[in-house]
Amino acid sequence: MYIYNCIFTGKEVFSDAYQHQAEDDFVWIVEGKYEELSDPIFDESLFGEYNSEEESSVVSEYKPVVNTLIRAFRLEEPVTITSLNDFKKALKKYTVNLIAKLNDSNPDRVAVLKAKLPKYAKQWAETFDKIRVYVTEGDGFEVEGTLIILTQDVPFGEEKPNDKCRMTVLTDSLVKEKF
Repeated sequence: MYIYNCIFTGKEVFSDAYQHQAEDDFVWIVEGKYEELSDPIFDESLFGEYNSEEESSVVSEYKPVVNTLIRAFRLEEPVTITSLNDFKKALKKYTVNLIAKLNDSNPDRVAVLKAKLPKYAKQWAETFDKIRVYVTEGDGFEVEGTLIILTQDVPFGEEKPNDKCRMTVLTDSLVKEKF
């Protein structure tokens, strides 16, 4: 099994346990989905029987729907990206940092980044209200690492079990590690 870690934070972004493919030799597209979370905290065996039938039905009806990628890799929505302008600033900062990192480790990829990123950045900006930006665990305030773009077929907030989603992340911002 391989884990793909953020080149800046060292934290997990995704693993090869999820269907993924390289696109344009520039980004990884990782397939995910939503599923009902069965939480043992509401299990009667832990707390005994419920006091009433009404109490039991209220608890048993609550089944949150969670994104498998976000949950598995503890991805966070950055609190500093709340608008398109914030996103553009974060993307610019991320790009500058990535270029500096690539200049040290893989200078040939800088030209690829400069040539291909504008296409993706334009697409993300044009559809900003239909994407969500995530970062690795613990990076939600500083946003020093990889920006992860999440898209899905249904509007955000209307997810149901088995709805599909896709995560897009620049290949050059990840390090592949055998687990």
